[in-house]
Amino acid sequence: MEERENYDWLRVVASGAAVLLHICAKVINNYQFSDRGSVLMGLLVSSMTRFVVPLFIMISGAIFLGKSYRWEGGKVFLRKRMGRILPALIFWNIFYFLVFNRGSLVSGLETFWKYSQTYYHLYYLMVALGLYAVTPILRIIKNKKFALVVSLTFCFIYILGYYLAWWRKADWPIVIFVPYIGYYLLGNLLEKIKIRKIYLLVVVALGLLMFAVNSHALYLHGATDGGQIAFDRLWPWVGLQAVAVFLAIKNLKKNKLGRLVKVLGEVSFGVYLIHPLITDLVLKQKNSFMGVGMTFWWIVSQWLMAWGLSVLLVLMLKRLSLIKVVVGG
Repeated sequence: MEERENYDWLRVVASGAAVLLHICAKVINNYQFSDRGSVLMGLLVSSMTRFVVPLFIMISGAIFLGKSYRWEGGKVFLRKRMGRILPALIFWNIFYFLVFNRGSLVSGLETFWKYSQTYYHLYYLMVALGLYAVTPILRIIKNKKFALVVSLTFCFIYILGYYLAWWRKADWPIVIFVPYIGYYLLGNLLEKIKIRKIYLLVVVALGLLMFAVNSHALYLHGATDGGQIAFDRLWPWVGLQAVAVFLAIKNLKKNKLGRLVKVLGEVSFGVYLIHPLITDLVLKQKNSFMGVGMTFWWIVSQWLMAWGLSVLLVLMLKRLSLIKVVVGG
């Protein structure tokens, strides 16, 4: 089905952008050791990939809240989705904590309770878990547009309050998913939209404008706290980037890469989970990026290597019956 193929395309784009984002983050996070030109290059490329998590969530919302999804009841849905997400959540949090932190079990539990993760990218699993848990409730809401407006308003107030120091951002496992409900509902709304080419060009132009907003803020503030406001996944300009990517790819015509895209789409979840293992251990980017001179083609070469190795590793792991469940098998 053409629509199904386009969702696979969206997954491929999201997982590829996640790898690219985290490659750039290695230099950005060590900006005090790198030259300004390298940091700005990393920031510019990274600012074009911040839509990753919103896009993943919008894809899930489009599928699981859509009328075309074969709904067999809340219990069946929860059993299937929890059976997929819980093994990955438990395994990868323990694995990354032991491999990269080598701390005590108590410190690992404390880290998870405070930040919903033991390694920087794993918070997404708790977000997905929470959204799956409330899906049966969201499906019975009749006026989803009103629910969307309420959710996006709450999301904006939440993130605005954090940056204006009204409250500390809550990353506790029990509530971390709440600000992302807006993206989940937005995916459901956009799933129904068939957009004409002329309007699609307007959407893409708005998305590029949002990239420009990010880049300008990052140019002024660099990788300091002042520049992080351009990066946050809950800000409207990041959400508009995700909307532009979602609509642009969802409305693509069917192409001849269907089989390849399907395979890559099926491993996208595993690629998201496993790529830090490749970048930090295999390519040794965790310690060797400090002071590196980044060029655009250097970034592309590292990205292709990390993404390609991640895809191959996930494909191999999916063949192992005892392991495939933790990479989305």
